[in-house]
Amino acid sequence: SNNCAFLRLGQVVGLDKVVDMAKRLGVRSPLEEVVTLPLGVKEISPIDMASAYATFANDGIRNEPYYIDRIEDKDGKVLYQHQLEPVRVLDEEVARMVNATLASNVASGTGTRARITGGQAAAGKTGTTNDSADVWFVGYTPQLSTAIWMGAPSGRIPLSNAGLGGATGGRYPASTWGLYYSKLYENQ
Repeated sequence: SNNCAFLRLGQVVGLDKVVDMAKRLGVRSPLEEVVTLPLGVKEISPIDMASAYATFANDGIRNEPYYIDRIEDKDGKVLYQHQLEPVRVLDEEVARMVNATLASNVASGTGTRARITGGQAAAGKTGTTNDSADVWFVGYTPQLSTAIWMGAPSGRIPLSNAGLGGATGGRYPASTWGLYYSKLYENQ
């Protein structure tokens, strides 16, 4: 994991800048400037995580997440078509450095279970809280970003209580993500 490097980076650049960047990437959750913020100690929704990581995949250009792309009537007439409103929030070269770091997590780091069958390029990050109460894998390809979160919707309940002893972000969420994306890309 690259946690130590990002913890140091947060201290060097300033936690106020870490919060600012998270907000620019689309994180709507309240964030406090605590030393461990770069480690993911504050709760962020899966949609915010997937949206932020999509910005990296999109070379630093952010689009607001949306649920409905298009609505057609029974004859195929388009009744609604979502319109993107892209905004550059991160320098392209910085986004590409993030992509290289997160691609190494899938290739040979804590996210190896997220590898996509067939060799499709992928990048992502695992996350595991104390007692494995929350475990994550947030990953992306150039076309799609998805956050897999496992935990209790309310309260902090160790996943071992649900029979998932040894749960980590690199185990169940990364495996789930890898299987999902392998199915998506199997005929491409």
